[in-house]
Amino acid sequence: LQSFFILENLRWAGTSLSLKARYGVQNEWPFYMPVLERAASAREEESPEIVLMHLGFATLQDVENEENFNNLKTLIRTNDHVFNTGEKRDLYLLAINFCLRRHNRGERPFYTREALELYRDALQRDLFTENNHLQKYTYNNIVRLACLIGEWEWAREFLETYQSRLPEDERENIYRFNLASWHYLRGNYSQVPGLLQTFEFTDRDTQVNTRQMLLRSFFELQEWQALDSLLRSFYTFLRRRHDIGYQRLSYLNLIKYTRKLMAGAPNRKKATLLRKRIEKEQYVAEREWLLEKVGG
Repeated sequence: LQSFFILENLRWAGTSLSLKARYGVQNEWPFYMPVLERAASAREEESPEIVLMHLGFATLQDVENEENFNNLKTLIRTNDHVFNTGEKRDLYLLAINFCLRRHNRGERPFYTREALELYRDALQRDLFTENNHLQKYTYNNIVRLACLIGEWEWAREFLETYQSRLPEDERENIYRFNLASWHYLRGNYSQVPGLLQTFEFTDRDTQVNTRQMLLRSFFELQEWQALDSLLRSFYTFLRRRHDIGYQRLSYLNLIKYTRKLMAGAPNRKKATLLRKRIEKEQYVAEREWLLEKVGG
């Protein structure tokens, strides 16, 4: 009973950390210290499940600690037999979220590939399908990560193969969004607006990602009027949303620096200063693209 209590608390504590990092959601956890102290003293030969779940929590709690992450990857595979499907999925998500945090702050392509390989491993174990359905966030992430490391054919094959596993009521929208993402990441910007402006996306993440893709596409297509209108609406959207965590700042910085680029090509000195400012930002979406456009 004590082990069950510790495991459930650690499991939901990890979920809470993921929600806090991504959406800024803060949850109360009244048994925080007693559970962590007890879990930290567990030994692998006696309670491998507690050791592993505690390590998963610690990995996401301290994203600077690469040793925790490497140990977590090893222990997930060597202790596969002690967890049910839901628990295995949660552990993989903790490891994946660690990679995504490092990826989102610019540590690419290493953590991009690490996240994708964890997704692939979990897909082979059928951990992400429930009632033969794949969640759209998982589908979105896998397509995007594969594209970002240049695995275009694999990404397109996955996009088509798993389309039938998406929730039926959203299947077409999710598929078209990811097809737009595939074209966008390949630089086929002319294909993006038509795919994204056809449907109304209601969930928060898709709204943000749609605006991001349209922003870059309009810039590359030199659709300045459309871009100006998008930047205004995107800024208003972000100012009203305080539930997307560190990503809010990333996108606000993207808007700020896109505005500076729209002002015209800076001279060499100003370009160098602008490049340094972008490089020093802890969170900025599309960092590599902005730096490419700055030049200098």
